[in-house]
Amino acid sequence: MAHRIQVARAWCDEHLAQCWHSHDLATGVNEHLGESNAAKWQELKDKGYQPKHKGGGVYEFTLWKATPLALPIEWQMVRETKEPEYIQDW
Repeated sequence: MAHRIQVARAWCDEHLAQCWHSHDLATGVNEHLGESNAAKWQELKDKGYQPKHKGGGVYEFTLWKATPLALPIEWQMVRETKEPEYIQDW
């Protein structure tokens, strides 16, 4: 699964205006970016994220290589049961 971060404008009580915020969809962490989102955009692009405009002023950055391929837990359990239960000592 890919790692996604959304960047959008939202109401800021601190500045009493619309400010840029980022939201990490995997961890749920929100970050206040302030008046400009240029620094965050550059940071995400440098890390390998690909931008996509979702519409309505929402931008989504996706990192496709975020998680390695792993077998589901059921497949791992089946694989463990098919291994020999003894160890030969040569």
